[in-house]
Amino acid sequence: MSNIVEQSQQIFEDLKRYTADSQEYWSARDLKTALGYQEWRKFEGVIKKAKAACLNSGYAPENHFVGADKMVEIGSGTEREVDDYHLTRYACYLVSMNGDPRKPKIAAAQTYFALKAREAEVVIPAMQQQAPPPAAALPSAEQRLKTIELGMSLLDRLGGADDRTKLALKDVVRNLLLEDKLKQPLLSSGEATERLEWNISDRVLHLGYRAKPGELTKIGKVAAQLYREQRGGEPPKREQYVGGTTRMVNCYGSGDLDILDEAITRVLAVAAG
Repeated sequence: MSNIVEQSQQIFEDLKRYTADSQEYWSARDLKTALGYQEWRKFEGVIKKAKAACLNSGYAPENHFVGADKMVEIGSGTEREVDDYHLTRYACYLVSMNGDPRKPKIAAAQTYFALKAREAEVVIPAMQQQAPPPAAALPSAEQRLKTIELGMSLLDRLGGADDRTKLALKDVVRNLLLEDKLKQPLLSSGEATERLEWNISDRVLHLGYRAKPGELTKIGKVAAQLYREQRGGEPPKREQYVGGTTRMVNCYGSGDLDILDEAITRVLAVAAG
């Protein structure tokens, strides 16, 4: 390994941090400087490309690019809060691979991760040959439904469940019914492995964005208008626990994600600009 790649490895490991439960992560703000970027705006563009690569690889970006805030000094001993991301090791790999290879530090990082990927190709299969037996299968949907029925009976004997608990259990039961097709889905996706419906806040997080309450409201209005224009009717609704009470909120099937994603892009692009 060349000196510059060794230096890249050392810098990368020095920047590693840990959460309270000992999970490793890297601050995107720290990584920006280490990879030779001066402006957060340009580096955030690299992060967006890395998120897209993560999603296209079948992984959820929100599990690898966790939105966070960071305090930075702005002079005279004062600080201000700025946007940041807590990155997993995989996210760091994607960020490096989507960076500008003309930057020496990016090129070194790409070489470092390429070598690590090659090591994984050799080492991981050997480890898998010695892997322990697979864990026992999860209970079936019907078994889980029986457990929920028992829990509801116990709650009734203890005085009943509050609205939030009832709604949470209702969502669990409903998802189980859709999962095992024990009844006709309310929103059909055509793909048994896909999520059958999305509300706006969940989809925003799934795409790796953060939105303020006012932006979520704007997204909802744009999405509803697009749905009316393209589908000729109102989007379906379901009950959800919001702000301490239950409300009916718009939900979109996996076949309508083009509408929902367009609305999210329109609103958050304007907000970012």
